[in-house]
Amino acid sequence: MPLFWLPDREIGWLGPALLRGLRLIRRQGITHLLTTGPPFTCHLAGLLLKRMTRVRWVADFRDPWSLAHKFPIFRNGVTDALESRWIRTVIREADLVLSVTPAMTDAARKDHPDLPPERFATLTNGFDPVELAAIAWRRPASAPVVLSYFGTFYHGRTPEPFLRAIKELLDDRVLAREELAVRFVGQVSHADGRSIADMVRSMGLESLVTLHPPVTRTEALKRTLESHVVLVLDERHPIQIPLKLYDALGAGVTVLNIGSHGAVADVLARTGAGIAVHYQRDGEVREGVLACLRRVRTRPERADRPWTDPRIQEFDFQRLTGRLAGHLNDL
Repeated sequence: MPLFWLPDREIGWLGPALLRGLRLIRRQGITHLLTTGPPFTCHLAGLLLKRMTRVRWVADFRDPWSLAHKFPIFRNGVTDALESRWIRTVIREADLVLSVTPAMTDAARKDHPDLPPERFATLTNGFDPVELAAIAWRRPASAPVVLSYFGTFYHGRTPEPFLRAIKELLDDRVLAREELAVRFVGQVSHADGRSIADMVRSMGLESLVTLHPPVTRTEALKRTLESHVVLVLDERHPIQIPLKLYDALGAGVTVLNIGSHGAVADVLARTGAGIAVHYQRDGEVREGVLACLRRVRTRPERADRPWTDPRIQEFDFQRLTGRLAGHLNDL
């Protein structure tokens, strides 16, 4: 069974991807290939297509491919040895290795000190101003402050420190119930095997917190634009940045990052777009919630086109696409 999940459950797609890739490369005279993962099966397809066609190949990592970041499900010594070899081979044979954060790029360089440093480069994720401009949205009312989370509670991410901070602020009468509305949107029924609904009930927060099923990409962006604050969690993944951060930047909302003072916190410090607190420091989380509320109440009204803010233009897709084109030209 473990071999059927190596390197991930998309391994069954490898054969069809190779056939399709070979056909396109030969018919269209393709000279450059970019694979992005996860799923990391994509990089195996890139590796084999390069060997078969000699195209120039860019391997793009949105998350690090490392056994250190992989859960011990469907793993054993044999699969670990095989996957480690695949990782080394992909990194060595790619003409360029891209990562989405400087910390990931530095980690890749350290893991492969025998390769030239210029083999590795950073190309962040970002937001699409055209996509945002096409959405009809209304500014949220001044009260209550709408705080939203979008996505999935996975890989050790949990809203418990945030919910505990809200409960304590209510118990201490620092915060009134009518001041805040919390919306969790996506695959948000469980976190770390615990029911979020039960967690909310146990803290007496049913009147503040609502759970919503997954929505379309467009609807998620609309709800982001219509929020005051977006919650971003990265507790155990300090070198990674969830895509929802860039959506929040483009939407001009305040970001509350509960994490490990990692890559997300670095972006917030550089752009001034929000507050970063450590998930293991309860007092810091409480102060972070209050700081976000103060920012919402005291900042000027959000612009009609918040994605044009000069502080966040390095994450505009058009600029990022230009950088990618430069890397391809260099190859």
